[in-house]
Amino acid sequence: MKVCVSVHGRFHAFELAAGLHRRGCLSRLLTTYPGALVERLIGTRLPVRAAWWLEARRRLPGLTMPPADLGAAYGRFAASNLPADGDLLVGWSAATLEAIEPARARGMKVIVERGSSHIGHQTDVLREAYAAHGRTFEDTPPEIIRREEAEYAAADAIAVPSTFAAKTFTDRGIGPDKLLVNAYGVDLSQFRPAAGRGQNRPVRILFVGRVGIRKGVPDLLKAFAPLVGQAELDLVGPVESGMEAILAKLPTEGVTVRGAVSAQDLLAIYTAADIFCL
Repeated sequence: MKVCVSVHGRFHAFELAAGLHRRGCLSRLLTTYPGALVERLIGTRLPVRAAWWLEARRRLPGLTMPPADLGAAYGRFAASNLPADGDLLVGWSAATLEAIEPARARGMKVIVERGSSHIGHQTDVLREAYAAHGRTFEDTPPEIIRREEAEYAAADAIAVPSTFAAKTFTDRGIGPDKLLVNAYGVDLSQFRPAAGRGQNRPVRILFVGRVGIRKGVPDLLKAFAPLVGQAELDLVGPVESGMEAILAKLPTEGVTVRGAVSAQDLLAIYTAADIFCL
């Protein structure tokens, strides 16, 4: 079987493509990252076709596009760059819709990769969470919801990372036979447990991700507060815009907000932690 992986950005698609490549199953990686950058990030040369100009539109001030327009532009790029020898297209949600029918015309099956809960469920939960802090959640435009729901309906299967995510799809009427629960892995060549924790320090709890409402950091801080003196909490990752004012109202004793760190530093931080909490 030959698989074409299509992603607008990176996510875990490069690792997926590299794993398929090692097994002789990768037909092509479609992405917005240039091939040389893909190789530098994962250390492997892959057959890449890149819409690098769309990555520029994702990142550069003055060039950015509305998310739905960017997704549609990438979907058209993917549709026009499908491999002749492909049996399966694995495309990231919100950026695969335009490629589904062209892939089918080539005899390919289509899996939509959704790295979270159902887009409708996610949006409802985030609106409620932001409202609890007096803010309005506006990061998921209605056009993106419509695109994703159309992809869910048109795909042969939807890949999700957990049974929880799968339930949010079945709760909204999508049959369980259309869902593939494919839990994320870890690169054991880089991430290894430490030999043992030092005896003369508190238990170290680690959070890695965007420090904000979306990742539940206010709830984590409230849950951690009774553990002060017994444990310490490291928050690693960029701080969400507007989060500083919320953090100022929450218990932060025993908490270190490290901000974003390099990949090399992150390896050492993981190794030094006792518990990972997301």
